[in-house]
Amino acid sequence: MIAPPPRVRVLIWSEPVDFRRGMDSLAALVHARYPARRNVGRR
Repeated sequence: MIAPPPRVRVLIWSEPVDFRRGMDSLAALVHARYPARRNVGRR
């Protein structure tokens, strides 16, 4: 079993996602789905 370091975020999505589009595209999907949670987790 591979354990990620403590500060690594693991993203789970319930629909197929094309990871070839990059992190900006994935972030846009999350922002489109959950617009009110835009700054959650930032310090």
